[in-house]
Amino acid sequence: MAQLNTTPMGKHVWTFDNPRDKSTVIARFYYSFRGGNTETSHELMLRSIVYQIWRDNSRLYKLLSNRYRELQKSRGDADKKKSDWSYEDLKSALRSLHQIDFFLKVVIVVDGMDESDNDRRADVLRFLPHLAVPNSKCIVKVLIASRPESDINSRLRRACSHHIKLQDVNEEDIRLVVEKWIKRMEVERNCKPDTFEVAKDYILKASSGVFLWVTLVLREMEKCLDNGLSSKADLNRIVLQLPKELGGELGFYKRMILPLSTNREEDLYQQARGRRIFYWVTFPKRPISAAELQDVLATPLPSQGINLSSYNFLDNRPLELDRGILSACGGLVELRDSYLGRIVQLIHQTAREFLLKEVARPYYLTEADGDVEIATTCCQIICIVFTAPIFLEEADDAFSRARILAEDLSSYDLLIYALTNFTKHLNHMTDRKEKILTEFGGVITVLRDRPNSYATLLLSQWIKSNLPKRMHFIADEKAMKSCVQATLGSGLGSLRQDNLIRILTALQPSLLHFEVEAGNEQTAKLLLDHGSDPNGRDNNGQTPLLLAAEHGNFEMAQLLVENGSDPTVRDVHGQTPVALAVRHGHVVLHKLLEIFERDLSARGKIGQTPSSPTARHYSLRMAVLLMKYGIDPNARGNNGQAPLSVATTHWHETIADLLELKLL
Repeated sequence: MAQLNTTPMGKHVWTFDNPRDKSTVIARFYYSFRGGNTETSHELMLRSIVYQIWRDNSRLYKLLSNRYRELQKSRGDADKKKSDWSYEDLKSALRSLHQIDFFLKVVIVVDGMDESDNDRRADVLRFLPHLAVPNSKCIVKVLIASRPESDINSRLRRACSHHIKLQDVNEEDIRLVVEKWIKRMEVERNCKPDTFEVAKDYILKASSGVFLWVTLVLREMEKCLDNGLSSKADLNRIVLQLPKELGGELGFYKRMILPLSTNREEDLYQQARGRRIFYWVTFPKRPISAAELQDVLATPLPSQGINLSSYNFLDNRPLELDRGILSACGGLVELRDSYLGRIVQLIHQTAREFLLKEVARPYYLTEADGDVEIATTCCQIICIVFTAPIFLEEADDAFSRARILAEDLSSYDLLIYALTNFTKHLNHMTDRKEKILTEFGGVITVLRDRPNSYATLLLSQWIKSNLPKRMHFIADEKAMKSCVQATLGSGLGSLRQDNLIRILTALQPSLLHFEVEAGNEQTAKLLLDHGSDPNGRDNNGQTPLLLAAEHGNFEMAQLLVENGSDPTVRDVHGQTPVALAVRHGHVVLHKLLEIFERDLSARGKIGQTPSSPTARHYSLRMAVLLMKYGIDPNARGNNGQAPLSVATTHWHETIADLLELKLL
């Protein structure tokens, strides 16, 4: 049995005999197509469900160990950082729950099925209900929530034992919401208790269990009252005339955008900004933050003919984003809090469906136009940043402008999205791709004329990794490496340090390799904490651990292994970190890596994953510290025992091996 603990680096590791194993496990997943298409994947759903179940009961681990070893053997070093578990593997993992010999209850909640990918949806709707089998020690209950779309309804009616209609069960909840909301309006406006009685009764009868419709109607009531001149009769008439459907030509969404659909010049400008917001919340590759949307709206489009090198970006950021979104999008877009911070999204999947139909004109959207808008904006902000005068300055040997560069880079919230997703949108296009590349070509020309500028040194590797070969140019690798490191070092400790790290990592994926090679352990740890790949390879095929081994950096090697570096990885010549350490005469590091490598193999035999240290983890760290600070492994304590003999007596081979290093 394994226990899941949290290491000082905040990562989960398995150990044995977990007293916190749960006898009832609840695993949840919510499909969403409003904030980036990654949340619609059925494979992602299965992966999340499997992780939650196995995280909460470590006794299940043995069900996966054999399959894990098979997958590891079938992959080469280059593929090990990829996900091992396929869609079918994840399904098999969930089926294996019925092989356990102890009692366990598992509740699986899958919400928003109507927002999931069409591909494999039918298979998932067949698979999930069949996890609930009789006569198993693992009792599985599956709850699938969805709007009543015909294909989902028909499949679930055949497969599920219970079917719950929202209007049948949430009538009381809606009544409580409506009564509380109306009571608040009465108190705030000093109205008599029965002022809104007719409207309240109508809402309760017409809601059909749809909270969103109820919310929109109540907001319309508040808008009418805010006009100041509405009478009770006016209010009742307006509420009774409101659409009962959300989408369609006569639906609620169309009514919400009608006031924005005039042809006055000032309204046309607002419409353009509204369409821009709609594109960014409908077709992003991930959810967009409020700060990123501010940068989107501050970024001029090529059609505006603005000189980007002298453009004052900060002065063009919206001052009141919340009010601006409401006035430009008619209430179809909202700001909400999430674990990522404040994000911007459509109010519901039905709003997305409405905008993808011609009935939504002048806000009718197509995915092709969405890719063009987002790719163009990404291109523009990259151009704005790297053609600014400070970035076009010639870099001196001391990189004296590094601090200013760090401050400037970290001030652009949208830059991270642009650097990581520009080519994804670009490659999704056909006929307009070359036009955007041509616009970017102007920046390439400027950089080629300034081979030693800060912009060239910072951006050259990104261009090489993301743009067509005809746009590549040669930059001094040593200067490029030093420039990125100087910029990183100058920004550490600043308020926007996290932003800077993500931007520089996007510009230079080998930044962790640079810091490992330079022996900067603190910076390397920061990069690992921010998601740098501990097994990523640089242009020479080296991983960070291979570099640490080659340079004999004991502490760095330990840090990397603890953060998931593979001690058995091989370089382009087939040499492991252990072999490199031996070759370069680093005896102590060689011994440490040999121990990690052997421990890795042992864990594979007993069914633990390579990225999961054993229960000896903290003892191992203590042994490392004993050796590092020169404590004699044979010095006897008050009990007459020496650290080396204790380790050997209790079969702590890893600790004993480390302590033996002092005897070499």
